[in-house]
Amino acid sequence: MKILGLDLSLNCSGLSIYDDGHIIFYNTIEHPKNTSFEDKLIRIGNYMEKLLDTHQIDLAVIENVFSDFAGTGLILAKVHGIV
Repeated sequence: MKILGLDLSLNCSGLSIYDDGHIIFYNTIEHPKNTSFEDKLIRIGNYMEKLLDTHQIDLAVIENVFSDFAGTGLILAKVHGIV
């Protein structure tokens, strides 16, 4: 069973793929410093689309949003929505 683990963030998202308990792939999605909000979302979406086309994922797990600030939570919700 292939499991995709995601730690999503607007600026640097982490991801890993496990197959039968063994890590088979890991990476980060980072952006150049002056990348706009919209372009970051597009880049994350495009990366995830390519990743899912390459690996047949059985289950995806996303880390919970931990924030005391409503603005941060809304931004992360948009990132989660793209994925």
